[in-house]
Amino acid sequence: MTKKRETPKSSQRKAKSQAEPASRSEQRENSARIKRRGNPEKIRPHQFKPGQSGNPGGRPKTTPLTDALCELLNKPYPGDAQHRTLAQVIAAAQVTRAAKGSIAHFNAVADRVEGKPRQMMELAGPDGAAIPVFVENLDERLRALIDRARTRAAHA
Repeated sequence: MTKKRETPKSSQRKAKSQAEPASRSEQRENSARIKRRGNPEKIRPHQFKPGQSGNPGGRPKTTPLTDALCELLNKPYPGDAQHRTLAQVIAAAQVTRAAKGSIAHFNAVADRVEGKPRQMMELAGPDGAAIPVFVENLDERLRALIDRARTRAAHA
């Protein structure tokens, strides 16, 4: 078994990892040296109220890949005597392969036309018995939740 040689860099890394954590004053000095991002003139304190989203519209609903595919699929298929679009040619190929016995192609066509079949799931307790559910003090707990919601709404 050969012993791994220590290089100068690995020994420096070891020394850094074994060093004591920086003191608070060193940490403050380090954070003061970090360049802040953004334009400080445009930063406004308390720009958003607590609980208010900075992006109320959410993530943009763009779908660049889908848009590009739809554009290509709607173009006429070159050299097709029936003047079909690329989407129509692909659909016909799927159906033709399904008709020749391809289970994968049949499943793809069926899933697109009828949707995927629902899968049933049965939940049961031990030995197939019903699952016992105990609800204690339900009225009291519901009243407490309603009161808490009303209090929050009053403070908002």
